[in-house]
This record gives sequence, C-alpha cells and structure tokens, in this order.
Amino acid sequence: MIYPETSGKSGEHLRLRTLESTWIRGRLTMWGCWAAFSKSPQAAGIFQRLLADPKITKKALKDAMRRMKKSGLSEETLQLFLEEYQDKKTLSNMWFCSDIEGGKMDKVISAVFSHEQGLLNVLKQHYIYKKSYYALALELHESKPSISLSTCRRRIKAWLSIAEFMLYRPMCDEFDRGYHYSE
Repeated sequence: MIYPETSGKSGEHLRLRTLESTWIRGRLTMWGCWAAFSKSPQAAGIFQRLLADPKITKKALKDAMRRMKKSGLSEETLQLFLEEYQDKKTLSNMWFCSDIEGGKMDKVISAVFSHEQGLLNVLKQHYIYKKSYYALALELHESKPSISLSTCRRRIKAWLSIAEFMLYRPMCDEFDRGYHYSE
C-alpha cells in the first residue's frame, strides 16, 4: 500500500502530512470521548460493558440508557454517543483511551492553548460536542452575518487545521513518538 507523504498544495505552511494528520485527529477524537465521559465516569464503564457483548439487545440498551441517565449524563450527550456508535461499522480500542492517556492529552491541550481560548473553544466544540464543520460555521455565520457561510466554513476548517498543527509536536513529545517530518 502506498502512503502519500503530503496532500494539498506544495509550500503550504502550518499543514501536517497525511499520516500526521490522521494520527493527531485520532488522538483528539479519543480525547473528545474521554473528556465527555470524564464528567460522568460511570457512563464510560456502562458503554464498555454494553459493547463487550457481540450482540446488543434492546433490553441491554434500555438498561444502559437508564443507568446513564441516573449517572447524570444528559439526553443530548447520550444521543450523540449512540449515533456515533451506530455510524461506526467496526469499533476499535482506538476510540477509547485510558484516564492516564486522557489526562496527558488534556494537559498538553491546556498548555498549548492557554493563551488561545478561541482555538480551544473550536477544538472542544468539534471533538467533545461532535459538531461538524458546517454546524460550527453556521454558528459563526449567525453571530457575524456580514461574513458569508462559505467563508465561515473555510475559517473553521483553517482554525481546526492550525489547532491540530499546534498540537502535533507537543503530543508526540508527550507520547514519546518521533516526528514524521524533518526539522
């Protein structure tokens, strides 16, 4: 299999290569799930027990939903996670991370974005609250109607790309992973 080193136009700055981008997005997806579940730690265990069975019965799903509501997980958050599970054809352990890994990622993200609250907010909206580029762009467009929706979409995409670029090296350092690109 051939893995492309780059995608996009040559000479672009603040852009990760394909494998780097895939790695950091995977880590951020895991962090988003961890951060959403960390508010209600019982919910993560409930989901993992539910997914341990090869078949999920209606009774088991209702029981899990009842326990998660009791544990304090909001209906909206619960629905987001169930939709995400439904969309996945196969689930891997890469979707989950341990509390140690989640804590490390959270520490790196907090340190990198300590002075960039706007980028941190966009990152949280996309990875924790599972908002699409379009949903984020729509919110931006509603708050600033003078900017076109397509411009808002491009800005959201650029901001997330920059945030991922800013996080790549510190995350590599934290997880003892070598950089993919030359110095």
